[in-house]
Amino acid sequence: MAAHGRIRCPRCSWQPRKHDRWQCSCLHIWNTFDTRGVCPACHRQWLDTQCLRCQEWSKHEAWYAADG
Repeated sequence: MAAHGRIRCPRCSWQPRKHDRWQCSCLHIWNTFDTRGVCPACHRQWLDTQCLRCQEWSKHEAWYAADG
């Protein structure tokens, strides 16, 4: 069960959990979906996000599934 509801990889449909983490180029580690892709340390806006399962990159906004 995903902690983030309708957030999923647009390529493989993997759903991140609350404890999953991504690393910014500034080396800060956090859950990118907690801040909609903005690093809380350096404030970089990540436009693309890499899936931790399939390793493919997709537009960050494409991870937010539309209702319906």
